[in-house]
Amino acid sequence: MVFEKDYDDEERAVGGLFAPLIELVSTLLCLFKSFFLFILVFKRLQAT
Repeated sequence: MVFEKDYDDEERAVGGLFAPLIELVSTLLCLFKSFFLFILVFKRLQAT
């Protein structure tokens, strides 16, 4: 039980440290993906 609690605390600390970074990266990836799709669609529309 004690070990589990220590592990949870440690995990929480690491999560608190990396959560904003991971959130930022995922947001950037989402933006990049939508931007890429937009360009793809735009090029396809331009081609026709």
